[in-house]
Amino acid sequence: MLPALLSAQTYFYISSIAVDPSAPTDQDNISILLNGDLSDGGAFISSATFNVVGNTVMLNVDADSQGGISVLVPHTETMPIGMLAPGNYTIQISGVNISDNAPTAQHQFTVTGIGTGIDENSVTNLEVTYIGGVLQLNSSDGTQIGGISIYDINGKELHASVLETSSDSIDLNDAPAGVYFVRHDGGIEKFVIGE
Repeated sequence: MLPALLSAQTYFYISSIAVDPSAPTDQDNISILLNGDLSDGGAFISSATFNVVGNTVMLNVDADSQGGISVLVPHTETMPIGMLAPGNYTIQISGVNISDNAPTAQHQFTVTGIGTGIDENSVTNLEVTYIGGVLQLNSSDGTQIGGISIYDINGKELHASVLETSSDSIDLNDAPAGVYFVRHDGGIEKFVIGE
């Protein structure tokens, strides 16, 4: 008796990738749009998640189908990424029952920093350390830290204050695990709260 052969089924064909806004800055809430077609009238996205590791945005998309007429149905899956630090990013797509046919060039994008009106006396090198629920901020050049804001990966502001010292700490015990950003007069610093 021969073992039954299983064939993989594709329910979501990704034909292009777009970044919104198309020229993102470090102050934008960024979304990645996966444009393509579902394979039939009963096909759907069962799960869509993302993770940012360094300068790689990893998207995991799973598709499924309850059956239906075999006709391609246009579909856009929007992945709200949030704010990212300036840099060049690569998009990696994985998942179940999907096919990534987007051009290679669309798997990359750049986030630019925008002018912040930096005062020549403001801190330009901020050291950010998160340990045991406390975010420690230190100006490496000894200048006053100044105004800071802390955002989660979705761009939600968790904390804002003006720090008139070169070193300070902020209690973040209530913040869930995830990627966070500290925006200060000299730029943006990224830190991670682990589980």
